[in-house]
Amino acid sequence: MKRKLFIHFVVILGYLLLTLLLTYPLILKIATHIPGGSFDALQNVWNLWWFKYAVVDLHSNPFYTNLIYHPTGVSLLFHTFNPFNAILSIPLQLILGLAASYNIIILFAFVAAGYGAYLLAKYITQNTAAAFIAGIIFTFSPSHFAHTAGGHLQVISIEWIPFYVLFFLKTIRESREINAFLAAFFFLLTLLCDFYCALYLACFSVLYLCYQFWTSKGQIASKEVMTRLVILAIAAAVLIAPIALPMLMELKYHISPSVETTLDGSADLLGFVTPSTLHPLLGPVAQNIAGKFTGNTAENTVFLGYTAVLIAMYSGLRVKEKDIRYWIFTALFFLVLSLGPVLHILGDTEFTAFKVRVPLPYLILYPLFSFTRVPARLIVMVMLSLSIVVAYGLKSLSQWIQNRSAGIALRLPALKPGKIGRGLPTQRLSRAVIMGLVFCAITFEYASFPLPLGKLAVPEMYRQIAAEEGDFALVELPRDYSYAQCQVSEYQYYQTIHRKKLVGGYVARNPSYALDFVYNTPVIRELNFPELPPDILRQDLSEVGLSLLNYYDVRYIILHRNYMTPEMFSKVDSFINDVLRTPLDDQDANRRRYRIIETGEPVAFLTLGNNWQGVEMWDGIPTRWMSNNATLFAIAPQPTEAEISFSAKSFQIETALEIFLNGKLLDSYQVDEAGKSISIPVNLLVGENVFTFSIPQGSTQPLDSGGRSVAFQEITLHVEGQEALMPVEIPVMPSVGEGANLIENPGFEVDDFGVPANWVKQGNPVYDKSGTNSYSGQAAVLVDEQNGYFFRLYVSGLTRYTLSHYAKGEVGGEKGRLQINWLDDSDNIVDVSIVVFTATTEYTRRSMTAVAPQEAVIAEVYVSTATAEDRIWYDDYELTVEVSP
Repeated sequence: MKRKLFIHFVVILGYLLLTLLLTYPLILKIATHIPGGSFDALQNVWNLWWFKYAVVDLHSNPFYTNLIYHPTGVSLLFHTFNPFNAILSIPLQLILGLAASYNIIILFAFVAAGYGAYLLAKYITQNTAAAFIAGIIFTFSPSHFAHTAGGHLQVISIEWIPFYVLFFLKTIRESREINAFLAAFFFLLTLLCDFYCALYLACFSVLYLCYQFWTSKGQIASKEVMTRLVILAIAAAVLIAPIALPMLMELKYHISPSVETTLDGSADLLGFVTPSTLHPLLGPVAQNIAGKFTGNTAENTVFLGYTAVLIAMYSGLRVKEKDIRYWIFTALFFLVLSLGPVLHILGDTEFTAFKVRVPLPYLILYPLFSFTRVPARLIVMVMLSLSIVVAYGLKSLSQWIQNRSAGIALRLPALKPGKIGRGLPTQRLSRAVIMGLVFCAITFEYASFPLPLGKLAVPEMYRQIAAEEGDFALVELPRDYSYAQCQVSEYQYYQTIHRKKLVGGYVARNPSYALDFVYNTPVIRELNFPELPPDILRQDLSEVGLSLLNYYDVRYIILHRNYMTPEMFSKVDSFINDVLRTPLDDQDANRRRYRIIETGEPVAFLTLGNNWQGVEMWDGIPTRWMSNNATLFAIAPQPTEAEISFSAKSFQIETALEIFLNGKLLDSYQVDEAGKSISIPVNLLVGENVFTFSIPQGSTQPLDSGGRSVAFQEITLHVEGQEALMPVEIPVMPSVGEGANLIENPGFEVDDFGVPANWVKQGNPVYDKSGTNSYSGQAAVLVDEQNGYFFRLYVSGLTRYTLSHYAKGEVGGEKGRLQINWLDDSDNIVDVSIVVFTATTEYTRRSMTAVAPQEAVIAEVYVSTATAEDRIWYDDYELTVEVSP
């Protein structure tokens, strides 16, 4: 027993020492730096802090927060929350602080994952050395390090996967019922780290049962085995129910991404044989290949290792044990699934001159995996299966050496009496040498150090905010990728210091309601999206702005100018100074902070609630379609007699429109295609008054399942003595129905420090302002598939858009494309519209018409080619929209 415990101690110590070595220099900066140091890493640091703050300080439910997405709050059920790590971090945070807690959890994940894979391989092969190397393959895989550098704490936390598999196998093979309960417990821990991995384990379990039923029907179908499996299923269901049931209820607020959204998250076929770009020696060479893969480094790093694959091939040929066939099949099954819906080779998904796509089995199983978005993460199951296959091979090799020791040519001169080899049989030394060589080869191939680290630092202005008393909110800008590579998660990390609320935020899965406040609330909307047209609410923001911000407890607006284009910064800064008349309070090299004045005489104002579609311009007038039961809020500082007025127009047929105020029916109107002007006297209560617009017969079908039945314009609140809220003149804008171009700087003429203003640069495209290569003006861009630009703008679902541009090839025959990616309000791609064309050497106008999907909120217009080999000049982009008259 003591010897067994000593072996376990040595194994764990070995994984710990390897972890400290291969994550170097993390251990030296454990209290000040974290791997990656930005975006997802900072979000996960916030996750740990929020869980501890909610449980220990606020005594509240950690799966819901109103510290972000103020004032509505947001559910964290589908957020990458990894509650197990959060719970583990609570005592660590109390003793060591946030950064050290985050890093210790990472180190623990590596050590525990290796030890779990060791226990699993040892149980299967009964070979200690082979099992130890299996643990190395699983826990030190390049994909594990890539996700560590990417800050994906939930993906790093794979430690409970092998423990579940171990006790799942024991449940089937052994008679003790405790194994079923332990398997259920480790399934729960896996779910609490990452629900993706819980789904993978469920899939693994079904595959294993099917395999056993096929090969050993009598054993798996026995009453005893089935009883234990039922116990496992019931125990797992009971354990996960407290989190799974709320997730099922929350699911209605989430839209599953389309198949197209998985393309960037799919593994590349050559990725399995391409070393990690983090490798200290092979990284620069690998980058030449991996740079062509789709997705980011964390997702497209799926290197299996040459040594591991060679030993696995040996296993497949020489090992006769029946179960190895299952592990080989499982490795191949998950490997094929990780390739996603279509084959990727060097980033290409279309092959031959006919642009043929090769469909893969993931398409069939997409309904099962649709919510996971990233097929490449299935590599974790590939590495687990591969580690077991390698363990089988090493065990077989070890037995072969033992049986054929006379034929082994490994006789070292040092093996003499009195030397270190004294007393060791030749075959033991031979096995040790073979295992040592395999260990060194795999460790070298998987090496990903020095691990990139980032320092956790907080600007002084946030420490000043932390010192202020009161419960108030901040507006931090910009909030997303619309304008620059904005590190939104930085704002939430700073919240761990100041603990004030944030308007907006960043979670992995935005419920449909999460951003309604940002999109629909005056002032907040203009601050976040200064390029958008006016909204349907007619009120003077210079008069109501401070009242609105005061009502929602906003004390500071902070502009991160390093994440904003000069044009955006100028627009927002002018709005703050000219409309809100808010003074500059503090600034540093990258930020400006404005303090909101508390108005002594608040006035009434309007904000939009839920169930409104995006703004459309109808002959220069802002218009929104309502979905059923759309809401409008009137905020009054005191009991007020007022009048609300608006114009309403139905789609196609006459429609009954019922209007409620605070749950009581005000009136009902028949609205037709000609439109109707409606005015209603109302008595407003102090605070929030809710208007609800209801269509008794439901939305018009089949145009829009979201309910495009009635369109609203010019909603106005008339309050006696409050003239500022009377209708104000709306400047006439070009009608989008008349072909107004929605793209700013369409000909790339405006230069913003070497990049066309308003366009986001990808890679290193050529930006030429000599006039030599332009169709009109002086500017044009030369791009290929990997080096180009894109432009983002807000759109309305189920609206027809036309995209056009002028293009010419350098030599003719190049393949170009017109491309629009349609994104929902969580920045998930819901559809892609692409037309591929063959370029000539003369500029030719190309056009494409597409209808935005119902859930589309954002369009990304791309300047790119069909393949990396094609190089095409582009000029004069145009995007127009056709609006129903």
